[in-house]
Amino acid sequence: SNGDIYDGDWKDGKRHGKGEFTVSNGHVYDGDWKDGKRHGKGKFTFTNGNIYDGEWKEGEMHGRGRQAIIADGYIYDGDFKNGKKDGNGKEIIRNDGGEFVYFGEYRHGERYLEHYSLTLPVHAFFNKKHAL
Repeated sequence: SNGDIYDGDWKDGKRHGKGEFTVSNGHVYDGDWKDGKRHGKGKFTFTNGNIYDGEWKEGEMHGRGRQAIIADGYIYDGDFKNGKKDGNGKEIIRNDGGEFVYFGEYRHGERYLEHYSLTLPVHAFFNKKHAL
């Protein structure tokens, strides 16, 4: 045994249906399975606290989902295709009390059409000697 734990449904010797899989390194996936792969809806929590909660297809993030990178104050809520941001979505990045919001289209994991807003806290605005 390698320390991995699966608690859920099986079919023909593979994870299939609903189940929770805890990898020995601490990653946890709780959701739907098909033929041994993440498929349907589910939540993947990484050891460092980052999260993907959404739709899966054949083991990849695919469909609508929400991704959070905790240490960076980063959230993406939108479409995924083959494990990458692809389609319509919204990114929110919060740091130093400010917030950057991008919403629009993504292709192959990259921003494609840009629409964004930037907000800064009052103290950051008055502490700057030059305009952004």
